[in-house]
Amino acid sequence: MKNKGEYVTGEAYLLFKGAQNDIINIEENISGKIYPLKEKSHMICYHAAQAAEKMLKGYIRYKDKAINVKKLHDLDYLYGIALNIDNSFISMK
Repeated sequence: MKNKGEYVTGEAYLLFKGAQNDIINIEENISGKIYPLKEKSHMICYHAAQAAEKMLKGYIRYKDKAINVKKLHDLDYLYGIALNIDNSFISMK
């Protein structure tokens, strides 16, 4: 039996909402005036990666909840699953 804690179980819309929140965070970091953009670049990149990850996980869950997606922070892994679902993802690589 698979350990449910090892796999993504969230609903697609919640993953999409989480990605949207990451994008809002990016926008606020870019437009914020308190700290120079150079000092915020690592957080902007972090939230961009998180948004991409959540969008891919949401897409996979939306298309087929039966696919077991491991809870990993690995865009290549998620991309491979998405590509197996829809080969038009090849244009994104």
